[in-house]
Amino acid sequence: MRLTFSASSLPLIAVLALFTAACGDKGGDDDAAPGPTGPETLHAFDMNVEGFKFETYEPGDPMYHNIYFDDPANAVLSWDGEAGSDGEAGRLKLAMNFSNWNQLADIQLNLSGDDIIDGLGKIMRAKVMLESGFSTNPSCPGGSYLFLKTGAEYVWARGETINLEQTGLGVWNTVTFQIDSPSQSNSPYDPAQILALGLQFYSSGGSGCSELPAAVTAYVDTITIEDAE
Repeated sequence: MRLTFSASSLPLIAVLALFTAACGDKGGDDDAAPGPTGPETLHAFDMNVEGFKFETYEPGDPMYHNIYFDDPANAVLSWDGEAGSDGEAGRLKLAMNFSNWNQLADIQLNLSGDDIIDGLGKIMRAKVMLESGFSTNPSCPGGSYLFLKTGAEYVWARGETINLEQTGLGVWNTVTFQIDSPSQSNSPYDPAQILALGLQFYSSGGSGCSELPAAVTAYVDTITIEDAE
């Protein structure tokens, strides 16, 4: 015996089910592979320093000197209510008393719990502006880079370095870290477990550097993370 049904004799939900089965699932946007997402702002500094502070440590290489380790008065971090890189009020202000070559100062934020970052396949960026200081000698520029500390042992890695004087004073520069491919790292580096992030500022040195660097005023603004392209 063959059973037949008319659409009028079935509940509406059953009619819809029969229609879907007959037409087949054509697929849609939900089936497409997700593309890169836009940048997520990690730190906008709209109201305060958001936990960042200068780090006190003695570099392992005696050629380099952490000016904050030498004297905490050498590096002061504060919140500044002037316009940041996005035109909105709020940015970090760094006053750093550089006075010699191969000096450095680091600002850092430690992460824990839900704030720990999985950086696999990501790019991190920060905006940095030099207002004054370092050297006027183009052969001996002051620089900056993003760095991360990963895994249970806080293994260090850094992104690309930039010359803060390259685009001129008072100009916002973009500091970039391709997290899967650090420019330099220790081992075992774990980009899936970022437990600290920060920026280093440094005075370079060399045989052609006769003019000593001057005290620095610099600003840091929007730190973002997004999918690599």
